[in-house]
Amino acid sequence: MPEFPLHLGIPGQENNRNTIVTHATDTDQGPFNNPPEPAQHTTFAGVAGRLLIHMAQLIDTLKDQGFDYSHPVDEYAPQGMAAFAGATYPNVINIQADYDMPEKIESITVIVPVGCTFAVLQLGQRTLNVYSGAALTTPYLFTIPFAGVIVNSDDPRTLTLTGTLTSAPYLGLSGFALTRGQFS
Repeated sequence: MPEFPLHLGIPGQENNRNTIVTHATDTDQGPFNNPPEPAQHTTFAGVAGRLLIHMAQLIDTLKDQGFDYSHPVDEYAPQGMAAFAGATYPNVINIQADYDMPEKIESITVIVPVGCTFAVLQLGQRTLNVYSGAALTTPYLFTIPFAGVIVNSDDPRTLTLTGTLTSAPYLGLSGFALTRGQFS
């Protein structure tokens, strides 16, 4: 949509033609000596029209900056104990993406199982050290409520656990898929 300059015709104010507005005529200050033209008086309808055009441009800009909550993401990986019982090698939980587009992960929930000595969460290029220490005697709940992590559909969503695990781990991610051109 083209932008229109707001020129109210105030005496002494310059417009785009390099003229000076006087009471009844405007005199051309250019290289040619053209006859005077009647002054263009600004009407309420003209100002209102320009205001409506400006407001439409502003609303379009705000719509582009707004966030689209129409594609919720709820990715989780509950694992049964059959996969982890008594294992001492690193155990890995992988989550597949819900959408084939970037996602903004707003909330992360991890339950680190009993017996774990080291837990690392990888979301895309970010690596979070969830737990590191002695073997847990009770499950450890790790949450990040307002994460704001943006991951692509092919980025890893991986929880790596080491230790002798005696309970089941959990990894849950929730947020929203980003539509085209939306990274706010």
